[in-house]
Amino acid sequence: MNTLHKLFHTHKLVLAAAVIIGLGAVSCEKGDDFSRPAGNTNSIEKDKADAFKNLTDDETSMWAWAMETSFTNNKFPGMLLQLSKDSSANIYSIDNGGIVTDLSRLRSSGTLTAGESSLALQLINILRPYSDYQIRQILADPQNASFKNAVLSLLPNYENFGSQTINLRELEGAFDANGPIQLSLTFHNSEFLALLKEYGWLDFDFRLLRYTKDTVELTGYYSNSANKVSYLLRTHDDPTFFAYASTIMMTINPSKAKVTMKTGGNVVPIPAGYNSGLHYFYKCFNQGFLQPDGLGYGFVPNGVDVAKAPDVFKNAKLVKIKSVRQGNPLTAPAGTVLMTFTVIGQDGTSKEVELSKN
Repeated sequence: MNTLHKLFHTHKLVLAAAVIIGLGAVSCEKGDDFSRPAGNTNSIEKDKADAFKNLTDDETSMWAWAMETSFTNNKFPGMLLQLSKDSSANIYSIDNGGIVTDLSRLRSSGTLTAGESSLALQLINILRPYSDYQIRQILADPQNASFKNAVLSLLPNYENFGSQTINLRELEGAFDANGPIQLSLTFHNSEFLALLKEYGWLDFDFRLLRYTKDTVELTGYYSNSANKVSYLLRTHDDPTFFAYASTIMMTINPSKAKVTMKTGGNVVPIPAGYNSGLHYFYKCFNQGFLQPDGLGYGFVPNGVDVAKAPDVFKNAKLVKIKSVRQGNPLTAPAGTVLMTFTVIGQDGTSKEVELSKN
C-alpha cells in the first residue's frame, strides 16, 4: 500500500470553504464592439495552439510537476506527465517507500547489530499505524527530538534519501489548453487529479500563467489549493534507474553495506569517519532534480562534509544512475556490480563510478 493510499485513508484534512465573490453585471447603453481588427494574428486561438504545441512538441519527453508541497513525501518533483498530440496524458508518480519500509529493509539486510535490530523493530511497531506523511510530521515536532534521534541513528538521512517506486497513476487521460477569457490547462475525467483536489493537494483545472520551451507556470483556480503555484519542468529523463537504485541502496543498508566504489579502475578512497564510499554518498547527497540543462533526476550534493569528498565527487553538480543490476542485491555474489553512477561536474564534465559488492 503506497504512501498516498495510506494518507487518503488515515489522515483527515480539513479543507477551508471557498468564498466565491460574484461580480454584478454592469449594463451599458451602448453595446461593446468585440470584433477583431482585420489582420490581427494575436488571437486566443493562436495562444491556445502555441501553448498546446509547446506541451506536446516532443512526445518522448516528460514534464516533472514541481509543487509547493509533495503528496509523495519527496523534496523533488514526485509527479510526471507525458503529454501527446492526441490530447492524451499519462500520469506517473515517484513515491517514497517510507520510513517504516526502510527500517524493515535495514533489518532484512543482515547488517544491524542485535541492539540496532531491536531498536528498528520497536520503531516499526510504534510507527506502523501511521501514514508516512504523519510520521514525518511527528518527527518534525521538537517535542519528539529523542524519538527523531532514534530514527536518525538508523537512517541518518531519512529526510532526503529513501527507497522509491514509480507508479502509473493514469493512462491515456485527456487534457486541453483552452480559453477564451484566460488561457487554461484542463485535465478531463482524471480520477487521480480529482482525488488530489478533494484532499487539497492539487487542482485539475489551471490558469496557464506563462511558459517557455522547458518551463510552464500554473496556478490552480480554487482558493484553498495547497499548491496555488506549480511548475511543469521538461525532462528527457527516465527516472526508473534513479528510483530503482535508491531502493537497492536502502536494501543493502547504505550506512553499513560492504561495497566498493571504483572509477577508472581505481578504488575510490573511503573518507575518514565513514564505513564505505556508499556511506559517504548516502549522507552527503540528497535525492533531487535539476533543471535547466535537462539533467533531470539524480543525487545532489547537500553540503555535508564537502572537505572530505573523494576526488571523483569534488565539484559534483549531479550524480545520475547509468545502469542498475536487476535482482535482489542481498543474494548477489561478491564482485557483482550493483550500479554505475555518472558524476556530472559543475563544468559539465562527467566520470563514471561503479558500485560493487565486496
